[in-house]
Amino acid sequence: MLTDLGQLIYTSFPGAGLKRVCSNQIPLDIQDAFLHQVVYKNWNSYNPPSSGEQAVYLYQPNLESCIFGWLYSDSIDEHNRHIPYFLGYYLENTLNTSYLQQVLTCIQKGPIGFWNYSSAPDQYPNLVSIEDVNTYDAAREGLHLSSDFCDTLHVDLGMEKELNFFNFSKRESSQAIILIDEHLDREVDDGDRDLLREEESKADEKPAINTSELIELILQNLIQKPLEIQSAFLVSAEGQLLTPAMNIDKDSALIIAGTMIYLAQSTSTELQWEKIEKICIQGTEGYMILASCTPDCFLLIQANKVLMGLLDGEVNRVIQKIRAILLTHQSDTHSSEDETNIKNLSQVSSNSKSTKSKPVMYRGNPIQREP
Repeated sequence: MLTDLGQLIYTSFPGAGLKRVCSNQIPLDIQDAFLHQVVYKNWNSYNPPSSGEQAVYLYQPNLESCIFGWLYSDSIDEHNRHIPYFLGYYLENTLNTSYLQQVLTCIQKGPIGFWNYSSAPDQYPNLVSIEDVNTYDAAREGLHLSSDFCDTLHVDLGMEKELNFFNFSKRESSQAIILIDEHLDREVDDGDRDLLREEESKADEKPAINTSELIELILQNLIQKPLEIQSAFLVSAEGQLLTPAMNIDKDSALIIAGTMIYLAQSTSTELQWEKIEKICIQGTEGYMILASCTPDCFLLIQANKVLMGLLDGEVNRVIQKIRAILLTHQSDTHSSEDETNIKNLSQVSSNSKSTKSKPVMYRGNPIQREP
């Protein structure tokens, strides 16, 4: 019996983009572990799994709990992009032989519920319980795990190792299990190498990633870095969202964007500066940064307290990447919906070549030009 399982979901919601939603009872550090150690490590927007391919996983952030669940890659968002659907259950109990067996049975059988959201949910997912893992009706199919593999997990459990694996469906026939535990060293046999080479050769057949998705991936990777960045997204000079707000609801993102844009414009006007390249507001809990990518496009970042030099350097690198993308993809053809989402992004390259003034840093105190 598995009771009070917290739910963790990561997928793209219409109008909100890629977003994580979790049961309110799940600790924030566990939610972050799900995002960084399960989602970001196993979903590559440059080379996503083939449509219809699925995976199962088990991740232990510590020996007192675990996250297990499924990845389904058969979803398409409103921009006709291939998107993931990660569904995980959080078990807040120390794994023993009985719990592990029930978890593995559940993984192979499938989730007890599956939700197709027409919009971002307005409430947290409920806790779920499975009375009997052998008799419940699964909402979607799970994925078979070989008996040898399950036996190995039980052995590792007895050795008090953290059990971490991510197993794709099409690779199971050759037993190419992706293990994300550095302590579980396994060699890949010749058959697996051939299969992996075949999968890599298919990467060239994937359609080219569009500008909006590429920038979104860069921002995802930025949040993934160990810099305590909580949210990152692009906004226009009018304070409108140019990319989906990550890890923050849209209304809050719009309020923050409008406030930061107003602060930049009013400060520039009051001090008669040509423009402000970067504003950083420091509070008791962290930073709010607004940085100019082009005259019409700004990067907005919310971060916890971290060494400002490291954060500032990473922000500058991301800005350079985004500027390069906007220039490179200026002439690309996008779908009408994609153009609506990034209409300002594709029109800014001509302005980005203008002569730059010295960057200005605003930190809530007297403003000084950087040397």
